[in-house]
Amino acid sequence: MIDIHSHLLPGIDDGSESLEISLQMARDAVADGVTHALMTPHHMNGRYVNHASDVIKLTADFQTELNNANIPLTVFPSQEVRINGGLLSALDDGDILTTDEQGTYILIEFPSDDVPAFTMDMLFQIQQRGLVPIIVHPERNTRLMEEPQLLYDMVSRGAYAHYIPGRKYEMTAAFDKLKAAYGSDSAKQFDDNAKALVNGERLSRQHQTPIKKKRFFSAY
Repeated sequence: MIDIHSHLLPGIDDGSESLEISLQMARDAVADGVTHALMTPHHMNGRYVNHASDVIKLTADFQTELNNANIPLTVFPSQEVRINGGLLSALDDGDILTTDEQGTYILIEFPSDDVPAFTMDMLFQIQQRGLVPIIVHPERNTRLMEEPQLLYDMVSRGAYAHYIPGRKYEMTAAFDKLKAAYGSDSAKQFDDNAKALVNGERLSRQHQTPIKKKRFFSAY
């Protein structure tokens, strides 16, 4: 299995606090069946700045530590990038890492409580540069939960979205539940899409439909 969103690099964001913790998290990942992982520290989110060159070096250093500790996990450099006014300039300056070496997919995160007014235009500009935006953790954004049509509009225009339940590795259990609820083909689609993100290959898209929120009426 491939983990396409992890915060294993020590001491650079709100993920692992130390190399010791990172190595233990890596052991947990391997024990759960993970063989490859993207290192996706936060970038340009108002609190953390992790430049592309730094992430590449830190990922290489971490791979060395993994090898020295005999932990069979292969890691790749990437970023979880906050949508912001400086994103396009950072892209043009080469300071943004994609999930794949071909430069196809980019992980985009939003603030926890809003969707900026420039979002649709910026996603379009990202796509004009040949990249496909992957919206990270839409379920954590309170506005998207209140107005799911916004997320539907993004996906309809070519974006993708993904979420993970937390940093504790339970991917095997998650895939077992997925198989039980939706069948092996659906689980394989998620697994194949994770590989596609790392390899820069075409993603398989599920049919999307607008989310209609239930309305409750009270009688007086």
